[in-house]
Amino acid sequence: MKNAWLIVAKQTYRVRIKSLSYWMLVLSPLLLVAFSIGLGLFFASASSSSDKATLAIVEQPQLTQALKQSKALDVKLKDISTVTKVKNQLKAEDIDGYLVKTNNDYQLVTSATGSTTINQATLKTILTQFKMAATAQALNISAEKLQALTAPVELKVQELNQHDATSDSNQGANSTLSIGIGVLFFVILLFYVQIIAQEIANEKSSRIMEILLAATSAASQFYGKIVGVFALAVTQMLLYVIFGGGALVIFGNNSIVRSARTIFSNVSWSFAVVTIIMLLLAIGMYLTLAAIIASLVNDQSQVQQAVQPVTYLAMIGYILSFIIAQAPHNLIINIASYVPFISQTLIPSRLALNFTGMPQALIAIAIQIIVVILMLKFGLKIYARNVLEYSDESIYKQLRQLIRRK
Repeated sequence: MKNAWLIVAKQTYRVRIKSLSYWMLVLSPLLLVAFSIGLGLFFASASSSSDKATLAIVEQPQLTQALKQSKALDVKLKDISTVTKVKNQLKAEDIDGYLVKTNNDYQLVTSATGSTTINQATLKTILTQFKMAATAQALNISAEKLQALTAPVELKVQELNQHDATSDSNQGANSTLSIGIGVLFFVILLFYVQIIAQEIANEKSSRIMEILLAATSAASQFYGKIVGVFALAVTQMLLYVIFGGGALVIFGNNSIVRSARTIFSNVSWSFAVVTIIMLLLAIGMYLTLAAIIASLVNDQSQVQQAVQPVTYLAMIGYILSFIIAQAPHNLIINIASYVPFISQTLIPSRLALNFTGMPQALIAIAIQIIVVILMLKFGLKIYARNVLEYSDESIYKQLRQLIRRK
C-alpha cells in the first residue's frame, strides 16, 4: 500500500489528539502559569493602600516629613506629641506601631495583634539616611558633598565567550530558561515514550498486529507510529506558541506579563533555535528506542516495565542538569554534553549560561542527527523481527539477549 506509513501516522495522531491524557499534558503547564499569575494578582490586591499599616512618630516632625518625602516606606504616618498618647492609640489599635527616639537611637514598638506589618529593613535604611543628613548638616557639609561621599560604587560584571560579550539581561533571561530545561525535557520525553509504548503494546497484545502486517509492512507500522507521536509533540509546542502570543495580546498591560516580556525579550534566537532542535531530535531518538523495546512486550501489563530503561536513561541528563551551574567545566559533563540521549538537556543549559559556544552546540546536533538516522535504520530490523514474537521471558532478559545478538 502506497504511503501506508502516512495512514498509520494519521490514525495514531487522530486517536491521541482526542484523548484526555494528551490535553491534560498540554493544559497543565498553562493552568499552572495562570494559577500563579492569579495568585499574584490576588495578593497584590489584598495588599492595597487601604490596608497599609499606620505608623506614629513621637515628637519628630522633621523625621515624619522625611519619611513622607521618601515614599519608600509603604505606611500611613501620624505625628503624635507624647509617648502617653501614642501608647493609648496603640492599645486602642488606632495605630499599628510607633517610633520613638531614645538618646541617639530609635525604638520601634508594634502591636502583637495587628494584621499589617511595617517593613523594618526599609525603615532602618531611611533612619540611617536621616541621621546621616542631620550629622552632615551639623558639620556644615553640603548635600552635594554628602551624596558624593555616600554614593555606592557601581560594579559592572561582564562575561566574555569565545566571540563577544554577553549582556547581563541576556544572561539572566537565558539562565531563567535553563532552570526549566531539565524538567521540561524529562516530562515531555517520558509522556511521549509512554504513548508510543502503549500504542505498540496494545496492538501486539490484542493480536491485531498480524492483521496489520498482512495489510501493510513492518516499516509502515514502525515509521508511522513514530511520526504520529512526533506530530503530537510538535502540536503541543505550536499550541504553546499560540497561547503565549494570545496572552501577550490580551493581557499585555498586566504588570506580571510586562515583566515576563521584558525578561524573555532578551533571549537570544540562537539559544531558542538550538533548544527546540535538540528537543525535537531527542524526542525522535527516545520514540525510536521506546518503539524497539515495546516490540518485546506481550501485553499492556508489561508497558511500564518496558518504559523503565528509557526512564533511567532520561534521568541521567535530568540529574546532570542540576549540577551544571556548580561544576560547569567538569570533565564528565563536558563529555556527556555530546552523548546522544543526554546532550539535549546539557547543551541548552550550558549554552544559556555561556559555558559553551554555538560551534559545540552544532556538533552535538550533528551527532544527534546521525544517531536518529542510524536508530531508525537498525531499529526497523529489530522491530520487524520481534513484533510478531511472543516470549514468556522478562523484558530485561529479552533486552540482554537482543544486545548479545547485535
